[in-house]
Amino acid sequence: MDDKINELNKIRITAIFLHSSLASPNIGEVVVAQAELDSLIDSFQSLCSDFVTDEEIETARSDIEYFLKLIDSTARKCRTRSGEKTG
Repeated sequence: MDDKINELNKIRITAIFLHSSLASPNIGEVVVAQAELDSLIDSFQSLCSDFVTDEEIETARSDIEYFLKLIDSTARKCRTRSGEKTG
């Protein structure tokens, strides 16, 4: 479970960097950032399919703030589940 949490941290950091790119006045940068975000969300969904619903993923695709919150809540769930298994 620690590997999953570490991977979630990496996804969150990448999403934060993409967040600023999505706000760029340069449309090319926004298009590239959106494609990278879609790929990142796909990776997140594969990693955490047991914690998130398809509806949450679809909302995350259109709202990066929601995606960041979803990453955080999923990490908390992972930590809780990890504590239950080891504690």
